[in-house]
Amino acid sequence: MRAKLHWLRYYGGFIVAAICLVLAYSVPPVVAYVLTITAFVLAAESGLALFEKAGRAGGMKDFHQ
Repeated sequence: MRAKLHWLRYYGGFIVAAICLVLAYSVPPVVAYVLTITAFVLAAESGLALFEKAGRAGGMKDFHQ
């Protein structure tokens, strides 16, 4: 089960972000603002997860002083 749903770690945020943006058109402005901010945060988180999946991004283990 875990292997089947592993793709949700990377693409689930984009899917939920798109749903948030679609819902933002049919709610009051304050809720639309919150949904829009949530969508951008989820998209950024998913993008960073994909970046991490692609390879090592460099960190403290790579850049010792």
